[in-house]
Amino acid sequence: MLEPLVYLAKVAIRLPCGLARSWFAHRYRDVGAAKLVAIVFLLECTNSLDAATMRRVVNPVLAAGSAAAEWWVGGTRTSERASASEATRASETTTANTTTTTTTTTTTTATIRWLFQEPAAPAAAPVLLYVHGGGMCLELVPTNLVYLAELRRRVGLLSVAYVAYSLGQRYPTAVDEVAAAYAHLVRAGHRVWLLGDSAGANLCLNVLQRCARSPSSAPALPDKCIVVSPWLNVTTTTGPPAGGIDFLTWDQLAMFKNLYAPDGSHADPELNVEANFDPAVWSRVLRSTRLLVLRGEDEILGAEIARFCRKLRALDVGDVRTVTQPGGVHCEALYFDEGVAGSLRAAAAFLREGR
Repeated sequence: MLEPLVYLAKVAIRLPCGLARSWFAHRYRDVGAAKLVAIVFLLECTNSLDAATMRRVVNPVLAAGSAAAEWWVGGTRTSERASASEATRASETTTANTTTTTTTTTTTTATIRWLFQEPAAPAAAPVLLYVHGGGMCLELVPTNLVYLAELRRRVGLLSVAYVAYSLGQRYPTAVDEVAAAYAHLVRAGHRVWLLGDSAGANLCLNVLQRCARSPSSAPALPDKCIVVSPWLNVTTTTGPPAGGIDFLTWDQLAMFKNLYAPDGSHADPELNVEANFDPAVWSRVLRSTRLLVLRGEDEILGAEIARFCRKLRALDVGDVRTVTQPGGVHCEALYFDEGVAGSLRAAAAFLREGR
């Protein structure tokens, strides 16, 4: 029961110190005073996190805030369960001239929450399936639902849903659940577009990879996907540029990685999408899926995002677009006014095209 008090005490002590350091470093000249306060607040809140506090304090608060945000934007507040079964050959046993293959079937279940559901036929109104970030451990940030509502208003006829995937579970649980949710909607006859931020963008890109790797058994690829500040390399990272002002830190990412994939392989393309880039797989993806990448100029993941985009463009296949917010930080597109304005225009125009 002491976790909330300890967490709030940490933030209360660290926040004034962080603000003072940033203020005397004149960082407000680059980003403005209001944005600086928001960045330092997010930085100190996440730097004060540990697994227990996240599970018992922060996630319940975020969940309550998201429920309030759903009501505020007029969401439908309905949900449905999605499941997918996968057969895996576990072992082979040979006796005399007979070989016995043991196959196990695993069923993955995910929850899809509808924010807005158009009354039109499934094929008439595309579904924007949103996958939230938070290192596969944190709940959905309530303000992101406001962003989704505004995006829908600008696009027009559009259903919006998000995946309430299991948090803090070991890899590949989150990937399996998001893939199951996507497959469920496609099987129901919906035309599905994907949108994900940070870790959620990683999960969206993994859905694309899975569909491209198993075209005969997996659902069809979506024709559009938007990723915001994607966390591309979960177990392999590079250092940030000097003097960055991002609220995201490598220590935070290390905590999320240790909870999600403590024994993850550096060679796993689902954990490290950019580091294990497969040209054949991504060529197949881009033949079917148009991709929009939104990122902040000053975010610590900027280097790997830029490398990933260069690799995609080098394939000379399909449509890959990038929008970089000047002076932007991680998920600038969702959290701050400057980023929201720029990203909304780009994302809404991208989704309206070819309808």
